[in-house]
Amino acid sequence: MKHAVILAGGVGTRLWPFSRRNSPKQFQSFLGKKTLLQQTCERAAKLVGEKNVWLVTIADHTAQAQSQLPNLEPEQIISEPSGRNTAAAISLAAQTIADIDDDAVLAIFPSDHYIGLPKEFQTVCKNALDFCDKHQSTLLTLGIQATEPNTGYGYIEIGKPFPGNKEKVLSVKRFLEKPDLKTAKRFIRSGKFLWNSGCFFGAAKTLNTLFVEHAPQINEGVAKFRSDRKATTYKSVPSLSFDSAIVEKAKHVAVIPASVQWSDLGSWEALYQILLEKGDTNNIVVGTHEGINSENSLIIGQNKLIATVGIKDAVIIETDEAILVCKRDSVQDVKKLVEKLDELGHQKYL
Repeated sequence: MKHAVILAGGVGTRLWPFSRRNSPKQFQSFLGKKTLLQQTCERAAKLVGEKNVWLVTIADHTAQAQSQLPNLEPEQIISEPSGRNTAAAISLAAQTIADIDDDAVLAIFPSDHYIGLPKEFQTVCKNALDFCDKHQSTLLTLGIQATEPNTGYGYIEIGKPFPGNKEKVLSVKRFLEKPDLKTAKRFIRSGKFLWNSGCFFGAAKTLNTLFVEHAPQINEGVAKFRSDRKATTYKSVPSLSFDSAIVEKAKHVAVIPASVQWSDLGSWEALYQILLEKGDTNNIVVGTHEGINSENSLIIGQNKLIATVGIKDAVIIETDEAILVCKRDSVQDVKKLVEKLDELGHQKYL
């Protein structure tokens, strides 16, 4: 059987003050009436069927997830006592599903990404699952056709076409972390690099074997937690990304390229660019705004009139408890701002 695993344990601090600890960005409806989590679940259900969709989230968000996804059975929501990064979450899901279906093939998706071309996304994900069903030992990732030298994404250097396949699968030479602008421009010019989407595909038993080989502490810690269900056991599991713990170490890794209008919605600038494509003005406004000589800005308000004079290339976000004002080219530093607020004792705003 084919299953989909949705990872919903992130916090999304760069989208503060909308994304908060008690209601991170995956539970927010930035684009349309449905939340990012609901949109991700709908795409997954169309791919593998609603009964084969699994959600991994931290215990504090389980009730919120259940309220947003009422069609999922309680056992389809896997709760972590605390967040231990994506490697632990995927190991927990792979072990859980393998106990039910030893031949399971998994599609693993972040819960908070934007897909502008859902039909094309369905096609490429179906091809990816079919490939992994035929090539059980290979781990497959979804690579996004890079359209600009973006320094906020990881990159995948592609190799030769994978032999004997019809899904346009390519071998992976290496994974690279977020580059500086000069390096990113070189990547784009070469035509040999894709953005790393964070979407993965593979057989459950293969994933479990990879954890045994490359991340035994995570594998053993997760197995022990599944046995004793103690929060202290899970907290002792190493906190590593799936990329660093498994993907960058695995021998058989391939990539399937995709052009699906993807974004990880990792910043207010990313949201601005998506909304800009959908709109007919250079000011993106959600809520009530009146301005004079104000342009190229993202302005979102919940309750108050936001009035601006001479504001350009800015981000203004208003919520009940906090207001964010920053330049569009500084949105990556919102995470640092949140860290500073935390250090200064302003936890009630976080």
